[in-house]
Amino acid sequence: NNALKIDSQNANAYIGLGFINIKNQNYKKAIEYFNKALSIDENNFNALSGLAEAKFYKGEKKEALEYVEKALDINIENVNLLIILEKI
Repeated sequence: NNALKIDSQNANAYIGLGFINIKNQNYKKAIEYFNKALSIDENNFNALSGLAEAKFYKGEKKEALEYVEKALDINIENVNLLIILEKI
């Protein structure tokens, strides 16, 4: 949160908060943070992959697939996304 106080347009700060919330199983809040990061940088791989992961764990598999595909367009070799893709 300190990084956001200094620079509220820091996509990486929102991404970090998103992954912390995934770890804490607070998927709704994680989705909010990843969406905020994407509003700053719409092609940010980490935000796309984090959003895909959060939506998958929240049970929103159709939406997760959309973000998995967008992220894989950027990095086709990401193992975590390929695992999620197989589970959808």
